[in-house]
Amino acid sequence: MRTLLLCLVLAAGSANLVQAQNPAPADSVETVTEIELRDGSVFIGRIISETDNELMLRTSSGTEVRIAKSQIVSRRQIRGRVSDNGFRRFDPNQTRLFFAPTGRTLDEGSAYLSAYYVFFGFLGYGVTDRFTLAGGTLLMPQAFGDLFYVAPKFQVWRQDNSSVSLGLLAGVVDGETAGITYAALTRGQPDQSVTIGLGFAFGDGDLSNDPILVLGGEKQMSRRTKFVVEAYGIPTITGGLGVLGGVRFFNSNLAADLGLVGGVGDGDSLFIPWVSFAYLFGK
Repeated sequence: MRTLLLCLVLAAGSANLVQAQNPAPADSVETVTEIELRDGSVFIGRIISETDNELMLRTSSGTEVRIAKSQIVSRRQIRGRVSDNGFRRFDPNQTRLFFAPTGRTLDEGSAYLSAYYVFFGFLGYGVTDRFTLAGGTLLMPQAFGDLFYVAPKFQVWRQDNSSVSLGLLAGVVDGETAGITYAALTRGQPDQSVTIGLGFAFGDGDLSNDPILVLGGEKQMSRRTKFVVEAYGIPTITGGLGVLGGVRFFNSNLAADLGLVGGVGDGDSLFIPWVSFAYLFGK
């Protein structure tokens, strides 16, 4: 119990200090255009002019590049942080830590395909900017049995760098239903944020009275890597914590997670490897 309370205090303090420790200017987080050409080169910046045949792009360094539209293979909007070192894109997988949900939802028309330990498949779609509908099944049912799950999430509040969502993760196996209802608060930008969650498990129509607390954080370490950690606790039952943490590797569409998952603070600790990935596509 003391371990969980300490984590709560640290998480709450971190949430208030996310911006205070790094007072970046208001325009440091920007939405820019990423353009890929037929020769494989990629340009990132703002479009300052455009005609039917070409466009002019200004990069974060101030360089202006004239691009013929006939040479463009793809063109998409991306968000990231602009600094003296150039542009650093955000992790595309922003709706979850490793497994725990954040307070963020998918943009309307965006989607993701993910898998945990290869066997557990997930597909999510942004119905609106505030409502994400996700679900999935086992990719190898012959080994684990038939299991289907659904995970809707609705964002009820969003302001500046904070957002709150309500959601549900429900699974059906052999005719029995179980899952968890939750609320998740995320404060900070995708490259540095804290998430606090509260959930209640349910099964066959019964809702547990024991709250499940989730504390998580993420910190981008380089252009393509991020440290992610999350901890789970049920303070009315045990003082121990379930902990999941490691490194996320990502590019514009793909995020791959490598980490360890286990328990601490309640007897012997045992950690096993964690592997998952998510592919983002759509709008």
